[in-house]
Amino acid sequence: MSSTTTSTTTQPLTVDVLKERARLAMTTLCNDRSELPNFPITRSLAHPLSKMQHDDYPPFDNLDAYLSFYSGHLKENPSFHCDVHDVVAELVAGGKGGGKAWVFSTITGWQEGVGAKESVDMMVFDQDGMLLSNKDVQRPTNKV
Repeated sequence: MSSTTTSTTTQPLTVDVLKERARLAMTTLCNDRSELPNFPITRSLAHPLSKMQHDDYPPFDNLDAYLSFYSGHLKENPSFHCDVHDVVAELVAGGKGGGKAWVFSTITGWQEGVGAKESVDMMVFDQDGMLLSNKDVQRPTNKV
């Protein structure tokens, strides 16, 4: 699948569809190693010009740049894993303006010496359900 291939939802955009797509984006990106090296499922959920920002890193201007960074991260941390606990979503203009989702999760499997982290990912979707941007904030839980 090329970086310009996208897969919009065939369902009307609803809060439940946004929650499902946000959860799938997180669990696929973090937990599905069959995604490497090309991230076909992730690419089907996100716009190629998606803006991504991880914690206090500078933002990535497109999906390819972010996935290149993330691929290296997964190779350095083969046990990296995300457990999604909750997803909250809202529609903008009844879905005609897209929507937003907030994903609360616990991230484990970091490099040695780094314990679990709680994470909130703030996602913005277009009217077709494609991920346009994501910014996460994380904090250590002091659990190894």
